[in-house]
Amino acid sequence: MTRAVTLGTTVGRGSQAARHVVAIGCLVLAACSGGGKDRDFSLPRGDELDTVRSDHALVIVEAQNECDRDGSCVPVPSGPCHLGDGNSRGLAVYRLGATGLLFQNSADGARPEQVIATDDNPRRVVAHPSDPSLLYVATRERVQVIRLRSDGRSACIDETARDQDVRPDADDSDPVDLVIDPAVGNGILYVAGRGSDRIDAYPIGDDGTLPTLPTSCIVGGGNAEYASMAPLGEGLFAAGGAVRIEIYPRVLGQFLPEPDPNASPSPTPVATASPSPDPEATPGPAVPSPEPSTCVDARFVSTPLSVIGSAFVTHMIFEPSASIPLGNLFIAEEASQRIFTFQVTPDGEIEDDDSSSTKRAGVYQRLLRHQHPTGVILYSSVFNEGRVDAFRLEEDGLLPDETFSRTAEDPNTLPVALAIDPTGSILYVTQAGKDRVDGFRIRSDGGLPDEPATSTAPREDPEGRAIEMFPDDIAIVTLP
Repeated sequence: MTRAVTLGTTVGRGSQAARHVVAIGCLVLAACSGGGKDRDFSLPRGDELDTVRSDHALVIVEAQNECDRDGSCVPVPSGPCHLGDGNSRGLAVYRLGATGLLFQNSADGARPEQVIATDDNPRRVVAHPSDPSLLYVATRERVQVIRLRSDGRSACIDETARDQDVRPDADDSDPVDLVIDPAVGNGILYVAGRGSDRIDAYPIGDDGTLPTLPTSCIVGGGNAEYASMAPLGEGLFAAGGAVRIEIYPRVLGQFLPEPDPNASPSPTPVATASPSPDPEATPGPAVPSPEPSTCVDARFVSTPLSVIGSAFVTHMIFEPSASIPLGNLFIAEEASQRIFTFQVTPDGEIEDDDSSSTKRAGVYQRLLRHQHPTGVILYSSVFNEGRVDAFRLEEDGLLPDETFSRTAEDPNTLPVALAIDPTGSILYVTQAGKDRVDGFRIRSDGGLPDEPATSTAPREDPEGRAIEMFPDDIAIVTLP
């Protein structure tokens, strides 16, 4: 099944930062050119800071960390991870205060407590659900594992292989989304590769490390450009990219292997059926081997259970529901500049028509669901418009067509990632165009004020020059 859509201009592969700038540049100009917008308005920094230190920290991804951009390369230390040509940045760790505001740890504001080196162009970070000292970071070519330590010795402890390590002529995998499903073992890390056209599955070891290669994968066609994904219960998985949204089966966290059309019939099965306590029950689907797969050099394209057309998916989240077959898949699309919901059935069918949608209002970049005392709120960063929108979901869990609250607009801020502090008081937003992170107080009705209450201080190098960071993602973790 395919939903008719009008596709936007195809965006070339490369760094996440470059993609944002190239893909949205014309939209930013359009947003600034009329419609009653104040082109001279500049969103101010928040000046509120906490003086009581908490055990929570804000981890910020600095996507522009390549040391050869500004000649700041340092000698590459020995260790298990690649750090570009000598990068000294990648993640910045800021302490939060007891009220959820940034903690003031310097005379001029909130400065990073730690700066951690990663490989080139980090763009996504996710914390382990049961061990927040473990962070998984997607860089341009690989995924790295960071072990956080409160004594300042945080560092990369492990990494996956590059696609070029398996196939020398391979493109950069360009992973742009990470999701951990904690339901199997110590968790399964899923990686969406825009450059590789794959969704890879990595079982997380007891020590937090990852296998060198994925143990199973979804292999898309040449224009899949997967950019977002969402586990749907125990047995299904949604993958969204440039032109499609696809639903796939999975078993015990792994994707099913594709049958080899050239294989000879054999009475010996290639995989073991899922065990069943009932000897009369029908055997379950085949479970793939947990050994490293040949995903990198795969010769097949995975077959989805169902598919609809899309127009550059930027983010997806799944909301289970008791009133519909399985739940609603919330989808933000770049070209349509809207957010949609689509129902998904237990057998993996995604409905042809959306069940709700917002009005066309801008490039919704990330979505964040918040269970507020007044109801369920969906926050979304609007990249090209330079604001954050707040939607109050209806009683049936569907979207209204308009926001009930939004922040002030400054198209030069380029907001991307969202996170809420553990007190539920502050919504943090990465302002990629301003090289800072802002915290907005969440009002009693779940809405947002025009301007931020708290902000990170400007970053400078040892010579006093401003550091261009393009903060692309954030995570809030416990860090004593």
